[in-house]
Amino acid sequence: NGTSALTIDSSGRILQPAKPAFKMELVVEGAAANYSSATVFLPDTIRINVGGGAAITGSQGQYTVPITGIYMLMYQINLVGVTGASYVDAHLLINGHEDTSARYLEDPQGGNYIQAQNSALFPLTANDVVTVRFQVVGDTSSTLRDGSVFSGFLVS
Repeated sequence: NGTSALTIDSSGRILQPAKPAFKMELVVEGAAANYSSATVFLPDTIRINVGGGAAITGSQGQYTVPITGIYMLMYQINLVGVTGASYVDAHLLINGHEDTSARYLEDPQGGNYIQAQNSALFPLTANDVVTVRFQVVGDTSSTLRDGSVFSGFLVS
């Protein structure tokens, strides 16, 4: 249909322009909020959406897997004002269920800033829905900072 699913240039580089990939990001930092209960990451911008699976709803950023395969998924949740937190927890949800294989858990020990991040490979099935959930336990006023990201791509 006039499109190329795969090209190899004269240097041997392989290009796959239709390979699923996404990146959602928080560009505009919000006000301090209470994240002491589990909260699903809500970005405000979709930067990459090859395959059409990335979506921002009124309450969350989510990725709906377009084709079955192995995906590399990554998140980075930037927080400030976590000085009263006993710990910060972040992980992926797959179809609403916690997947702790890429869990981030840290005691900020009185620090003000924290960057909860992790990445891992996941076998996913078409129409699986993936989100990022985080929690700042013991602190009722922290800020989700700009530059927080949820992204991923099909490996094979």
